[in-house]
Amino acid sequence: MARSDEVLPSLYRKARLANPGHPIPNGAETATLEYRGRADSFDALGKVDAEGLFGFFAGRGLTAADVEAPPSAPLPTPFEATEVLRTDAPGLLAYHVALGDHVTKGQPIADLIAMDGPQAFIARRPILAGTNGFVLSRASAKYVARGAAIAKIVGSEILPTRAGGYLLED
Repeated sequence: MARSDEVLPSLYRKARLANPGHPIPNGAETATLEYRGRADSFDALGKVDAEGLFGFFAGRGLTAADVEAPPSAPLPTPFEATEVLRTDAPGLLAYHVALGDHVTKGQPIADLIAMDGPQAFIARRPILAGTNGFVLSRASAKYVARGAAIAKIVGSEILPTRAGGYLLED
């Protein structure tokens, strides 16, 4: 099933494929707005997010309102520049970063705490950022299985590990 932000652009791609030699420009821009997650249901955060969304609409003339000038939007980034951090073993997560934090390649994002063996609940292994960027998402579960996606870091450089294939989900 296609996400809503894929539907309109895919129609234009299909039209170009069906009509080679005819210039068909993109005629629609779409976006998915994601507002936090299950662990972030607080009135203060909801108020800030609602004011930001209203300001976004008003700043583009989609609603009649006087609002402060919105902060400049971040530049678009290719999906191939988003790193999906995964665990190589099961364990407990202890994050070092918050959503929206800017991180650098090699920076510890979280520790994976061992849950078995003589070092259970003592041994920690750092999980490092593989790119420069900002933390877009973090897993809310604290216990993770081997191979679990625990965070996404949005950078600006294309990552060889993300070239090709379906890139919206991990």
